[in-house]
Amino acid sequence: MGQTLAPIAPPPGFKMKVAVIGAGSLGSLVAGLLGLVAGREDEIFLVTNRPMPDTALTLEPAELVRQQLPVFSEGAVTVRNVRVVENPAEAAGCQLAIVLVKSYRTREAGEQAAALLAEDGVVLSLQNGLGNLTALASVPKLAGQGLAQGVTTIGALQVAAGHIRFNGAGHTSLPILDSPAGNRTLAWFGEKLEQVGLSVSFSGEVESLVWGKLAINCAVNALSALLDFTYEAFLANSPALQVASQAGQEVAELAQLKGIALPYPDVESEFRRVVSLNRATISSMCQSIRKGRPTEIEALNGAVVAEAERLGYPVPVNRLLTQLIRALEAKQQFGGSN
Repeated sequence: MGQTLAPIAPPPGFKMKVAVIGAGSLGSLVAGLLGLVAGREDEIFLVTNRPMPDTALTLEPAELVRQQLPVFSEGAVTVRNVRVVENPAEAAGCQLAIVLVKSYRTREAGEQAAALLAEDGVVLSLQNGLGNLTALASVPKLAGQGLAQGVTTIGALQVAAGHIRFNGAGHTSLPILDSPAGNRTLAWFGEKLEQVGLSVSFSGEVESLVWGKLAINCAVNALSALLDFTYEAFLANSPALQVASQAGQEVAELAQLKGIALPYPDVESEFRRVVSLNRATISSMCQSIRKGRPTEIEALNGAVVAEAERLGYPVPVNRLLTQLIRALEAKQQFGGSN
């Protein structure tokens, strides 16, 4: 399904100007990681909607990450060469915009990307769920630009603005594009992640990767939010594992109905593997519920329910998880604990 080598390697001395859009946990982490290994002439920006009290980024590794990645062997690192901006125009001329906002903010992020992207630039979504490229493509100024969808299982938790706990190294899959220039740009990004010590591959089977990640997210995220679980807690809870397996299997069966082959043979084995590698991780949906913010349920389990309805296929576990998260969001919106 994938290949380990970039389709077109960037030439020596290749300079990059990159913006990460979204200063949440994963966006801040990716910007910080790029800052760690960026060349002297590379420029890294982090686009945020909220003022940050300190423009330095502190990356604090979980114990497993500290053991896995030599750059974190001494513990937390502080990155000071990432420019944090609220106005995307301050980052104008970027060859790469990496979108890492919640799915319900994707179009807004697309507008920000349009304001900062160079003429031949690439917009790379590493977001969860379905529909993100469609939302980006709806931005008129992005018409004709290179839009790309990747998948990552890197785990992060925002302790405070600019302070990120790096919970899991995961794996990042990047797409192979039709454009040689776009492939060089993505190859640069892949190389930088590998310099940190992360696992990266390239694939032309983007739909397979997206649905593969979707099945894992649908198995774990909503349930972890409802139970207020870390990934590690899943491994010790047999009933939760059973429900997660059922939810993930429904997604796998729906993908098969659509003619999409997932990038692994068995959903349960894969989500157990991902959870085991990211034990300290708290899912993004669980983090959102804890903070009283909207979740990505409509792009995950909710999107599965909508697609299943269109095809006339039952997905009862995903439907129930979707309704429970919607109920929890409504409870938080209107207040009260009873």
